[in-house]
Order: sequence, then C-alpha cells, then structure tokens
Amino acid sequence: MPTILNALQPTPSVTTAAVTLHLDDRTLPEVARLIENASMSGVSGVKRWRLFYGDPIYGRAWPEENEVIGHIGRSTGRTPIPLLIPTARSMGGGRISTENIVAILDYPRHFLYRHPLFHTGIWTIGQPTDPGYAVTVLHDGELHAQFKHAWQAPPYIEFMRGERFSKTASNRARTPQAVNAFAVTEALREFSSTAPIIGAATAGGAS
Repeated sequence: MPTILNALQPTPSVTTAAVTLHLDDRTLPEVARLIENASMSGVSGVKRWRLFYGDPIYGRAWPEENEVIGHIGRSTGRTPIPLLIPTARSMGGGRISTENIVAILDYPRHFLYRHPLFHTGIWTIGQPTDPGYAVTVLHDGELHAQFKHAWQAPPYIEFMRGERFSKTASNRARTPQAVNAFAVTEALREFSSTAPIIGAATAGGAS
C-alpha cells in the first residue's frame, strides 16, 4: 500500500510552475512530459487516468488492478513528487512510480502513451477451482481471479487488457448471450493470431 501524501491541487500559477516536479531518473521522457503537464493542471483540470505499471525495458504490464486509476496531482514541499489522486474530492494519494509506467490510458479508452512493446499477457476464462464460483480468470495460464457469476469475467479481462476503463459490467452485459459473444470474439482472436495467411508464398518463393 503506497504512502498517502497530501496533494497540491491548485490551478496553474506562477508559484506552482516554479516548483519542478521530482521524477525518478529512469522515467521515460514521454511519460515524464505527460505526468509533469497533468500535475500542473490540477486535479480538477485533467480526466482520470489508468496507469499500467510493468517492465520499462520489455513493455510487459504487471497484472495490477488496484491503485492504478485516478487524477494526477503532486505533493507539497520544495521537491514535489507525482501522486495518483483517486477522486477530485480526495485530499491525497499514493506516489506514482513513473519509472515503471509502460502505458497511460485516458478516459474512456484512449492511450496517451504506450510502450512500443506494450503487452498485458494472455488472459483467458477457465473452469472454477473452488465451490461457489462460476468461472476463473487465468493470466498466462496461472489462476488470477475467481468470480461467482460468469458475466463478471469478460469485463474484468477487458479491463486488465486496457480495452475498457471499468471492471464493472453493464446490465446489458450481465446475460449468458453476452458471455457467449465474448467467447466467440476470443475464439476469433485466437484464430487470427495463429492461422496462416492465405495465399502467402512458401519458403523459398515460387519457382
């Protein structure tokens, strides 16, 4: 659990602009620019962002789902650091590990930044392993979450992939038909990633 720090949430001013935001030296330049600009706008001036933490070398996102959504703010003091403020009414937030950011998603579903090699791993739905659960969600073949209702899994997977901003399913998605439609989409996704390209030349080319 990151330390909760008091947030400075003013509109841009000379005083605020004169204080340089302290970022980890390993922060990627594009990430640094986005975080700096957002923190200067004040919490009320920027939409909530979804931050993807992961490996900054290979672009692989960690399967984090908590404390990754909020407004960008900054702490008080002579060396302010970036904070992730849960809501515009929050009085503080946790430190943003800018050095580990591999993607930034703006509401509702627009990537402001994405590592060239960004990927979230393989997310699939599996059979339940414990009584009382309808399905499990696997991440790279390993158990990651369990749900009591099958309709809870598809929006969760889409959230973890960065395909939606919320883990909560709409009423329209809480039906067997919606779950089946998701299964068909996943099957097509798997087929398109493994099927050979029709008409492609064989090794060595045509004689």
